[in-house]
Amino acid sequence: MSRPFRGFHHDSLLYAAQTLNRLGTEAISRDVVFTFGNQDSFTVFTIIYAPVVRTLGLTQANMLFWALALICWTAALYVLTRQLFSDRRKRLVAMTAAMLLMPRYGDGVLAYAEEFVTPRPFAEALGMLALTASLKRYHLQGALLVAAAGVLHPLTGLGIASVWIWFTVNSFKQYLALAVAGVLVLFGLASYGVAPFRWLLQVTDPDWQALLMSQTSLAFVTTWGVGGMSAQALPILSVVLVIWLGPGHHARAARAVLFVGVTLEVISAIGADLLGNRLITSLQLWRGLIWLTLVGNLLAVSVLALLPVGSLAQRLFGLALAISVIEHLADNVPRISAAAAVVAALAIFVEYRLHYNWRRWAQALLAVVATVIGLAALTLPLIKTLGSATRPPELDLLMRLVVAGLVVLALGTRVRPWLGGMAAATALAGSVIIVDNRTLWQKYIDSAEAPPADIQQLIAGRQVYWEDAIDLMWFKFREPQFFSCRQKAGGLFFRDQAFEVARRAKALGRLNVADFAPRPGGICLGKQDPAEDGPTDKAQFTETCSALPELDLIVMRTRLEGLYRESWSVPARDHIVKRDLPDYTAFYVYHCEDFRNGAG
Repeated sequence: MSRPFRGFHHDSLLYAAQTLNRLGTEAISRDVVFTFGNQDSFTVFTIIYAPVVRTLGLTQANMLFWALALICWTAALYVLTRQLFSDRRKRLVAMTAAMLLMPRYGDGVLAYAEEFVTPRPFAEALGMLALTASLKRYHLQGALLVAAAGVLHPLTGLGIASVWIWFTVNSFKQYLALAVAGVLVLFGLASYGVAPFRWLLQVTDPDWQALLMSQTSLAFVTTWGVGGMSAQALPILSVVLVIWLGPGHHARAARAVLFVGVTLEVISAIGADLLGNRLITSLQLWRGLIWLTLVGNLLAVSVLALLPVGSLAQRLFGLALAISVIEHLADNVPRISAAAAVVAALAIFVEYRLHYNWRRWAQALLAVVATVIGLAALTLPLIKTLGSATRPPELDLLMRLVVAGLVVLALGTRVRPWLGGMAAATALAGSVIIVDNRTLWQKYIDSAEAPPADIQQLIAGRQVYWEDAIDLMWFKFREPQFFSCRQKAGGLFFRDQAFEVARRAKALGRLNVADFAPRPGGICLGKQDPAEDGPTDKAQFTETCSALPELDLIVMRTRLEGLYRESWSVPARDHIVKRDLPDYTAFYVYHCEDFRNGAG
């Protein structure tokens, strides 16, 4: 219910393309993602994924791995919660909280238990099993699980290794000694030129650093802003309260993820943002915050029982949890729940530390602020939601909230067994209804329907920019895409790729196309004219094609009479979020040779 199938989305696009490249799709190998280096060399995921894609086809393999990832992740979560909670009902409540509460971490772009296919959910599952093994003192099994997570997704594996070592040594001095030893080993590997460890002795040059920091807010802690701070607010409050008030084994887990998460974030801020160290920039150590977020959410409901029953602090913390669930299901940045968490923290301070004479006034003020926050939360159905192929966004969010409410009802301690069973069955049925969250555009991409032969022949072997349709180019036509914001990821690892994608972005930005975000930042620096949806005259094509002499075709939604040669309507509603769109998406083909050197 909280992780519906979304088809090829987010980073799953890149991993699917890497898999096609591994399978020998020659045209894909010419894409800029693979021209200057390949992130696929850092993981074994596509080695596992590729044979399944060859056997079942890309779409069926994508569906299978989505289901397998969630099954493995949920099973590992159960194993971990079974170790942390002896009571069966508390385990189920904790698992439900981990599933429903906001899972985002870092600057809010990434989340645990993603609903699309990447190696991260599998690595997270191995990480949870490693933590469980460590809590049971099964150190050898834990080490093997950490190693498996690392080869599957090194960036996720590094974070879990840091937490696992804390659990294993159970001594700050030993932990520090191992950290120093690890750094010395890294320097040794770097001095012998072993890739990628040799990057430890390299820094990104000023131009590369400036480009990355202006384009890739995800990787640099100091550029996160409010989104980054709000994503961690509620989990941090949860683990701090557990450390303060919780039982020993919970406090130990909370202390580990808090220390490791904050330490890795600080190292990332200093090493990447300030010093520009190439290895630290590439490792993105801040990703260790995933375990702070996951454990914080896992222990969040138990925090309610630690606070005074019926107190303002308990009610406000409960409000923050409820808003977090809504924001997660609405796919919104967790700003309101973060504000509620801050107010809850103030209420806890008032409850425990403030003198009685001032307590009543402070609590009254906090109650007013909490009321405002609660009213703000009521606007959440009006904001951007996940949407659906067939349902309006508001109805989609309502259905998710109803299912979430039924799950909570089924877990209630004062609910009769027959009512709890009915609620659980209804929640299961509702989850089945909303499990497929692909848009009509994505369903067309996933379908076996072949594109027209004349369009396929037109673009074959040419350099083609297709407006905001990298999935169409990669998975329908199996051709390289000249430019997409998704191609920026490798710029953190490969300098030439970063500058090449930036060059293409700068030239194509003149066309005011849908690829370019309306805000500054990111590799898509924004349209030259934010008020325009596409080009308005021939001069824009002339400037763009002249700046990109290798570009052959521009395919876009904008229709300018007398300038385009061919057209084609994709038999699916556009994936761009707009109301009252037709059931097809018209594209128009412009030939750059018509605009260069004043011709056309």
